[in-house]
Amino acid sequence: RNTTQPLLKIKQVQDHDPYYSSFISSFVPLNILILPFIPFLVMLKSKKLNSLLLYICYFPLMVIGTVLFIVTCLALLPLAYLIMVYVYFLQLFAFKGRKCKGFLRDF
Repeated sequence: RNTTQPLLKIKQVQDHDPYYSSFISSFVPLNILILPFIPFLVMLKSKKLNSLLLYICYFPLMVIGTVLFIVTCLALLPLAYLIMVYVYFLQLFAFKGRKCKGFLRDF
């Protein structure tokens, strides 16, 4: 009978560990932030400290993503305005022979 079989069982999916997931889930450049907390996290085995470390590691990613989204929206705003003006003038001059005049003449 082979008794080592349960030890060699392989997980197919990475599960969330409430105590040590900050070691695994943080991404590469910010892993350095977790290094000083490793002994405390192992000794205390604290869910709150694990959550705090996850928040610390993912906060810069959240800020960078939000800033990039806002900058992209602000950069595309003039382009959207120019496209709107172009479409307005196309619609204004496309139906010149109709009786109704104005932007919303078909409604």
